[in-house]
Amino acid sequence: MLLGCAGASALTVTVLQTDGNKVFLDLDEQPVVTFTVDDMVFTTSATEFSLPLATIRQVTYEKLLNSIDELKATGIYVSQLGNTIVARGLKAGGQLLLFAIDGRLLGTARVDSEGTAQIALDTFPQGVYVLKSNELTFKALKR
Repeated sequence: MLLGCAGASALTVTVLQTDGNKVFLDLDEQPVVTFTVDDMVFTTSATEFSLPLATIRQVTYEKLLNSIDELKATGIYVSQLGNTIVARGLKAGGQLLLFAIDGRLLGTARVDSEGTAQIALDTFPQGVYVLKSNELTFKALKR
């Protein structure tokens, strides 16, 4: 399993759809957002992506960490113990969420009073997973 900050992207656009599903767009630059009669369109110099307005409940943007040095600067430390991901330095009482790459929520872990949360990937197949807390978003690759 490899842990990493959420790619080399500078921004993730998260679209909460009316059916409860989430769409994550990892972008290298701030998109230009435009609207047609039926769609919301996200455009960068490298890509264009559109979603039907009728399916969108909420859109949020978040800056992602681009390097381990940026992660260290937050005071948050992420490590792997076997197939368990351990995050330290999080806000006590918060949650660490595990998502499939398609946006499905797979699991949650409560952050303890010392700022630590753990999520086991034992029961999940090989692949890329997104972990998110209030403080950070990162990807894990289970091999």
